[in-house]
Formats: sequence, structure tokens, C-alpha cells
Amino acid sequence: MSLAKDCGFKQTIPPPSNPPGLIPQKSFVCLRYESLSATFRYSMNYCQPLFDLAAPFLEKRALFDINTGASLTYGALRNSVWRWSEHLRFVGIRPGDVVAIHLHNGIDFVQAHMAAQHLGSVSCLLDPLAQPKSMSYFLRATRARVLLTHLPVEQIDQVTAGSTKIVSAAVFAAQAERREIPDPAQAPHDWDAEAVCYIYFTSGTTSAPKGVPLTQSNHASFFRIAEKYWRPTDEQSKHICFVPFSHGFGSIFLIPWTIRTRSELHILRSFHPTKVVETIEI
Repeated sequence: MSLAKDCGFKQTIPPPSNPPGLIPQKSFVCLRYESLSATFRYSMNYCQPLFDLAAPFLEKRALFDINTGASLTYGALRNSVWRWSEHLRFVGIRPGDVVAIHLHNGIDFVQAHMAAQHLGSVSCLLDPLAQPKSMSYFLRATRARVLLTHLPVEQIDQVTAGSTKIVSAAVFAAQAERREIPDPAQAPHDWDAEAVCYIYFTSGTTSAPKGVPLTQSNHASFFRIAEKYWRPTDEQSKHICFVPFSHGFGSIFLIPWTIRTRSELHILRSFHPTKVVETIEI
């Protein structure tokens, strides 16, 4: 069965042009993803260029978790993303593999998501409130190699997991932080515009959830829109995110945009009027 059919994806717009002889024009976006694993060389996505831009600001705070009070500077975030990426590689994840992320808003979500992107893997963003019995559909549809979850591993049985490796995010974080920081010079800086970097799902409110793949060229368009309409945004700016990162806006746009502008991202697990106002007033 094709990944497009598994994800419930329906093509609504014509696909962009593809290199001749590699992928037929009639392919669905998900089918392009399926074909790319065999025909295209994946890359590390946009992470290294973003961190290169932030290099003069390594001591500046990048993330602040309003709920826990935890924070990371740009230097600490960069190093943790590199370590998490190395640990993903250690547990068998390769460029093009799907990494399912089942976490609440928080610093660990940013680390997991950016690490998957840094490695050139595909982030599959799952609703943190999704329970094990509903996750089987998403894991099987995307053929996820690993699931990083906030739930106790024993709550997710093998029937739900299928062939997906289930890993506690807390355990993964502790193991990843013991990794050596890899030499960034060994990582590739180029990328393929048609490589898929995200899969996220619609809510399923009106029908079965649909898997929506996002390519790197799709992702780049968010930056072009932001640079046109969100200026001025610079290192003095603060952003706040209280919608779930799994909904797409925070993870696809706000996290990388924060790094792109060397600004500061304040993270809320859920909407709280008082905390939002306090953040705005800082």
C-alpha cells in the first residue's frame, strides 16, 4: 500500500516540476516522499545554517519554558541539538527516516524536533494528548522508525507500536546529553528542495485525520512570507507560543524563525491569560 494512501493524503494542487527521469509528474506529494528515499540524497535541512547565523549570540537566551522556568542559551541549544541528533543516529535513525514526536510544548520538544531535522530525518508531529490506542494509525501510516513520547513506555503495547521503536523522551534526553558533540564540519550544508522534512496530521474533526507532508521548499516559503510581513523582528524581539507545537505553526515556523532572527521564544504548555500578559510586558 502506498504511503499516500496510508496517510489519507489527497492531492489538491498540481505537484511542482521534478528532475526528469526521477519522479513522474502525476505523483502525489507523499509518493514523492516515498520515491525520494531511494532517488535523492537527503541533507541536514536548515538547522546548521540557522545556528551559523546565531553564532555571535551563543550566550543569549533562546528558549524559556514559562511552566518550568527552564531556559537554554543559543550555545546550549545548538550543542543539545547536535547531541540529540547524534543519539538518534546511534539508535539507528538515518536521513529520510520518520521520527514521531509525541511531546507537550517544552524545551524537550524543540530539542527532539530540531535534532530530527538536523539529521535529515522527517519529523512526524503528534498531538501530545493522543492516547496509545489512537496512535497506532499515525505510526503505521508514516512507518515511523521511532516514537519519542512523554508517556511511560509500558503504556504503549506492541500492537499499537507495530514496528516502531518506542522511547521515553526523558530517558532519551539523559542518554543524549552524554554524547560527544560531533564536529559540525563533517555535516553537509546543502539540501534538496523536494525532500520532505515534516509530516503532520489534520485534527480529524470532520473526517479521518489526513497526513500532510511538507518539503523543504514548502518550508522555505514560510521564511519568505515572514521576512516580508513580520519585520521588524530582531534579536531584541520575544515570541510566545501557547498552541501545541504539533499543530504546525510553532514547530514549522516559530521555532526556526526565532533562531533565524536570534530572538527569544517563550513556551507555554497551554493558553494561560495571566502568563501571556506577563510575557508581553517583560
